[in-house]
Amino acid sequence: MANFWLKIFNTLAFLAFFSSNAYSIAFPSSGHITYLSAAPFAQSVWGLIHLLFFGFIIFQWLPGFEGKDELIHESYSWNFIVTGVLTSIWLQLWELESQTSLILAWIVTIIIASNVSLIYYRLSFERSVSGSFLETLFVRTPISLYTGWITYIVWLGFATAFTGDVSESGPTLWDRFVVYAFFFLAVPNAIFYTRSKFTFNGYGDPVANLALGWAIFGVAVYQDDFWISTFGYVSAVLVLLANIEPLFWGRSTSRGLPDLERASAEERAPLVQN
Repeated sequence: MANFWLKIFNTLAFLAFFSSNAYSIAFPSSGHITYLSAAPFAQSVWGLIHLLFFGFIIFQWLPGFEGKDELIHESYSWNFIVTGVLTSIWLQLWELESQTSLILAWIVTIIIASNVSLIYYRLSFERSVSGSFLETLFVRTPISLYTGWITYIVWLGFATAFTGDVSESGPTLWDRFVVYAFFFLAVPNAIFYTRSKFTFNGYGDPVANLALGWAIFGVAVYQDDFWISTFGYVSAVLVLLANIEPLFWGRSTSRGLPDLERASAEERAPLVQN
């Protein structure tokens, strides 16, 4: 019975919060264009996220998949519903465009990221990969994609709230610091995804890696500043190389990367536990 009500509330959360906000999320009205803003085409990832979550809603009602209800209940729990509510709140704050609302919107994105990381963590370290293609596509993939993308959204929210808009005078030292910090931290983060236990066919998590790399590429394309654009392209290439490296070298740890397979789940547990 608990699983039944969870399905009901998951469906309502998708219809009430995710679907109703899909257009606004993909094409936000905020007039703040920062030096961390990505090209409009990069926002198309929102459409894919919503499409995969729609598949998740349909999949949870399908019969004939052994262990499906337990997997969804134990991994997604009520966090999907909370994420839907928070996403709606974030969007409303984002569209107000005042300094206070933008700061609050950034704080909400941090909570969303923590909430999504709980689902990602459970799927990564508490559940093994099944042989079901639909389970991989509609249960694991949307969370993986959202995990990589929300990482960028948190940084974008910070830049929107605390840095200046793009101007003819060019970026300030603080603007550059924030953008370069994002690039420098995003690359090892993407490498972590490729070495995580959130595996797709034994090659880590290429989906979260590509989502983050897509955001970096979008920033590089959109920015006119030479150094920001150049660092963006270099970072995007490094992320791509981190994604394809396991295809050629397997999951060896002799190439200077930490063996995340051997680390305990407790060492890599998210900071927020429910």
